[in-house]
Amino acid sequence: MGSFIFKKKEVQGLKPCRRIAVAAGCRSCGVSLVSSFIANGLRNYGSVSLSEPGRAYFYEALSMEKRFLNRGFDPFYSRLRKSEKITDVNNTECGINWYLRMPDDNMPLSSAELFRSFYIPKEEFAVYDCSGIDDENCMQLLAEADKAVVVIDPSPVKILESRDFLEKCIMHIPDLIIVVNKMNPGVFVSELNRFLGTKQYISVPFIPPDYLYRAEYAGVPPTGLKKLPEEYFKVQDILVNRIME
Repeated sequence: MGSFIFKKKEVQGLKPCRRIAVAAGCRSCGVSLVSSFIANGLRNYGSVSLSEPGRAYFYEALSMEKRFLNRGFDPFYSRLRKSEKITDVNNTECGINWYLRMPDDNMPLSSAELFRSFYIPKEEFAVYDCSGIDDENCMQLLAEADKAVVVIDPSPVKILESRDFLEKCIMHIPDLIIVVNKMNPGVFVSELNRFLGTKQYISVPFIPPDYLYRAEYAGVPPTGLKKLPEEYFKVQDILVNRIME
């Protein structure tokens, strides 16, 4: 679903791996959702990986245990902690290679482990869900990435929570992509624009909880739902087009 402006043959001049880091301006703002939108949309242009160096989410949310029942899931971050040489991760499912934390792995990575993990994926597009990474290391990952994305929630309380981190990102990250998730008619857009100091952000409409619950019960990302409204795929296209600039 969704129409794409770019075609794979038109991006042959890109670097071998283009790294996209997606960070949270505040808690529960939807970084994993936005990361999955970006990864899903980029499948049209080349090989894609999605990594979560900070917090485990996708393994259980996408029922990876069932998906990999007959072939086994490679526990990338467990191998990373053991300082193994890692060049052969193949957890490909739904057109994406998944570099995931296991559900029982809650220990933060050291800075060395974090940055080693950042450069291991070799797909044409490597998306990083930076949920749960401390601000200092997260800022460094955003600075290292080819494209840096910060997601915020337009709730006034969440806006205030996002302020310090977002200001640092705007100051230090060139060409920062700001994504406002959960946009809805209750948002005072003029106040939001005043806080951000710009109208140049990507709005993701609020996804009703029944879609999110249905996706988790089905073990698929929201974009895997047949009845997800077309407007979300249009937003996915906008995100991908911005990444491709």
